Amino acid sequence: MRDEPNLEHVPRRMRKNIIAVLLATVALATLATYVGANRYFEKLETKAASGQMMLYLRALNETLRQHQHLPFVLAQDPGYSDQALAHSGGGRNQWKTRRIVTRGQT
Repeated sequence: MRDEPNLEHVPRRMRKNIIAVLLATVALATLATYVGANRYFEKLETKAASGQMMLYLRALNETLRQHQHLPFVLAQDPGYSDQALAHSGGGRNQWKTRRIVTRGQT
C-alpha cells in the first residue's frame, strides 16, 4: 500500500505553483458560477416580466373593448361635437385646458 504524498518534502517553488493553480481553479469556478447564475436569473426575470406584460395586454384590450362605443356616443352628443368643431383650429394642447359643456350645464 502506498503512503500519501508528504507535502513537506515538496520543493518551495513547486508548492507555490500548486497554490497558484489551485487559486486559479477556484477563481475560474467562482466566475463560471457567477456567470451561470446571472444568466439563469436574467431568464427568470424575463419570463416573469413577459407574464406581467401579457397580463397588462389582456387588461388593456379588455378596457378598450369595453369602451369601444365611446367615439360613437360622443359623436352623437351635439354639445361635444359643436364645441369640437368650434375649437378645431386651436393649438396642440387645446383639449387639456378647455371644459366640454354638455346639455343641461351652463
